[in-house]
Amino acid sequence: MVISSKDLSRGGIFLNTAQPPEPGTNVSVAVHLPEEQEVVAAVGRVIHSIPGSGMGVQFDRFDPGSLERLQAFLAGFSK
Repeated sequence: MVISSKDLSRGGIFLNTAQPPEPGTNVSVAVHLPEEQEVVAAVGRVIHSIPGSGMGVQFDRFDPGSLERLQAFLAGFSK
């Protein structure tokens, strides 16, 4: 399923979805970054849920190499 996001950080992501799961639900997330071949894959937990809008997910664990790809992507915005 493809879902858009409007906020991404080292700590988590907000995902736009009409029917988000309840807070406390564990979710797997695969983020396709612009210009990247590999995804950032992580396991997280729904922290807040807004029906009709989306959910905030806090990252708990990253797949190997994913955290480094995310940090490199985010560092590009601080230059």
